[in-house]
Amino acid sequence: MKKLLIALVLVSIAAIGGGVYYETKMEAKDAATWKPTGKLVEASGRKLHILCTGAGSPTVIFEASGLSSSTDWERVLPEVGKSHRACAYDRAGMGWSDPVAGARTASDFVEEARGAFTAAGEKPPYVLVGHSAGGALVRAWQAAHPADVVGVVLVDTATASVMSRWPKTIAKMRSNLSRGRWLATVGLLRLVNPLHLEGRSAALTYRPRTLIAADQLVAAAGAILPSLPPTLPVPTVVLTHGKGGDWAGPGVIGPLDEAAIEYDWQGAQKELAKGPKSSLVVAEKSGHMIPAEQPDLVVSAIETVSKP
Repeated sequence: MKKLLIALVLVSIAAIGGGVYYETKMEAKDAATWKPTGKLVEASGRKLHILCTGAGSPTVIFEASGLSSSTDWERVLPEVGKSHRACAYDRAGMGWSDPVAGARTASDFVEEARGAFTAAGEKPPYVLVGHSAGGALVRAWQAAHPADVVGVVLVDTATASVMSRWPKTIAKMRSNLSRGRWLATVGLLRLVNPLHLEGRSAALTYRPRTLIAADQLVAAAGAILPSLPPTLPVPTVVLTHGKGGDWAGPGVIGPLDEAAIEYDWQGAQKELAKGPKSSLVVAEKSGHMIPAEQPDLVVSAIETVSKP
């Protein structure tokens, strides 16, 4: 029996070691295959990836969702770039940006982004566009530095009211990300492919650093949301999904809670759009991934908030 246990332990260690080796080799292969689409700039002691196009003021800055990078905006950026300077970037650990360890606050994210855009020569005034958890950072940026921001577009973003009524949602999301991190470390996440991704999307998502960065954002967003003003004082368009409540990720919202959470979500979007210069737009043909499914609505919203 003792020999069997020893054998099982040795096999397990070998399997884990083999998985780590496989993941390391695949990440090296991905890095050689998928090169940065923009440029790397120094901010907060690390390099952040920024992709900009076009010209014209105000400059539009895009903040991606929790598991996404600058590639989240590929169907939007060229259109916005026809009339504005349009910039997407990768938070630390996402896309082609350097990772950072430890817990992070919304202020950490905001100041790092501001530093990166300053280093890149991209000056305010800004229109800020935030998708999903990225919307919390956009709101935090506007609250902390109101002189920077002349307009905001919030794309299917979480709110304090939904999180307070459904507190287990964030805990479940973070649990999934933590589990995914360890599965990614031994290469299992890319083999199982739970999000049905391919090519570059799979390469940039199924890495431990990506799951760590997403967890950092979810935690920071959950912490800052209760302290943010309920509406914004600048021109704002709130875009919300019209098809299904898939915003929390696979397996987070159970079927018994789905209808109630969806009702609360849509009510919260209406409340968020009650600002003096705000409006609500329902993306009838989209789930949570509005930038990919109805990019024209994002472009239109940007034009709305950019008007003098």
